[in-house]
Amino acid sequence: MYHIKQMVQSGKSSKQPLHQLAAPAFVFKPDAEEHIVNLYPEIRYQRIIGFGSALTDAAACNYAKMREQTRQAFIRAFFDPAQGLGYTLCRLHINSCDFSAQEYTYTADGDMSLDSFSVAHDEQAIIPMTLAAQRCAGEELQLFASPWSPPAWMKTNGSMIQGGKLKPDFAACWTEYIVKYVQAYRRRGVRLTGLTVQNESMAVQTWESCVYTAAEQLAFVREHLRPALDRAGLQDVRILIWDHNKERVVDWTQALCADAAARRAVAGVAFHWYTGSHFDALRIAHELAPEQLLVHSECCCAGIDGTAYSGWQQAERYAADLIGNLNNYMNGWTDWNILLDRDGKPYHNRRGACTAPMVYEPQDDTVHTTPIYYAIAHFSKFIKPGAVRIGSTSYEERLGVTAVCNPDGTLAVVMQNPTARRMPVTLRIGEQAAQLLLPAHTIRTLVIGSEQA
Repeated sequence: MYHIKQMVQSGKSSKQPLHQLAAPAFVFKPDAEEHIVNLYPEIRYQRIIGFGSALTDAAACNYAKMREQTRQAFIRAFFDPAQGLGYTLCRLHINSCDFSAQEYTYTADGDMSLDSFSVAHDEQAIIPMTLAAQRCAGEELQLFASPWSPPAWMKTNGSMIQGGKLKPDFAACWTEYIVKYVQAYRRRGVRLTGLTVQNESMAVQTWESCVYTAAEQLAFVREHLRPALDRAGLQDVRILIWDHNKERVVDWTQALCADAAARRAVAGVAFHWYTGSHFDALRIAHELAPEQLLVHSECCCAGIDGTAYSGWQQAERYAADLIGNLNNYMNGWTDWNILLDRDGKPYHNRRGACTAPMVYEPQDDTVHTTPIYYAIAHFSKFIKPGAVRIGSTSYEERLGVTAVCNPDGTLAVVMQNPTARRMPVTLRIGEQAAQLLLPAHTIRTLVIGSEQA
């Protein structure tokens, strides 16, 4: 017999961002057929790694300004498995990115020997913030890093910005640079176990960027990055390719499938959300290469317009994309900056700000959670690392539903009603059913136990 152990909800009109609801009971109802949401625990799909955000230089700059008590509250809000979001997957960046206070690298210009290599910049705030996150999250937290650009002297355009390519003669040097980064972070206690080859591999940006074709990136992994990591004893560091928008995930997976050596060297494909949903692209990529991870590595909403504290539309967009990705074989998820200030800063070489799950007010040393934070909570708090997605169906296309079986045997079900009307739901597992009513513009998560869980 199944029973609902916990039911929480967030909504557009709620005065409590994430609040507990009284749980209805499952009853024996073999003839239920109206407003059905079916769960099939016996039908299993992909395994989930975790959820999280990017620990950027911008976030770290704000973190460094906080008083110690505020820092602890910030870290707990995201990484505490009981009181916070329970984050277990986060992203770092190699060299500066657009959400850094300024452009920087880890070596002196032209130092091909890499004798000057130092992560002293990151020791000021990024590494302390990351270590605090690790201490709070425990062994579950996994970290991966992405470069936005090699140093300017390694590139065809002589600049870290406006695209350009890695000079072929510098492939070995850039590889050793990345290896040194991983080693330096590990020596400082940061458990870095993943890399993407390049952030936004097709983008020519006003900020740090570097362009690769699929063939160039796979050759770099096959001939340089994977062998260098292995030689350095870093066989456990997984490599993800692409790290750009979903509309090209299939193309890059096809290229990977055509290169047997690269396919053995690569652990998965990373992707962003900025050019549309493209959920079928994830499904097709999984069908082409089912052994490859599919990791959502970045998303954010543009602009600061006062909605950082009150808007719900961005939260709904996050939830809808998370549900669609999970239902199409996504294994892990991170959004962009974990923390920004009220103006969406700091950043450089870009024309506009972005939102974040949490906002810092340096004037009075306070942090504020945004609606995005609560949308993420419906997934990260209740879907645990090692969970497996299970079969589900919904009677209404606009009613988003995804469900998993957690390692402890409980089922976690996330439902989203993005419409302006209430939606009745008959939640059905076999011959048992429970009656629910989802208010307009709400996200609801249920944790369901059984006699065996």
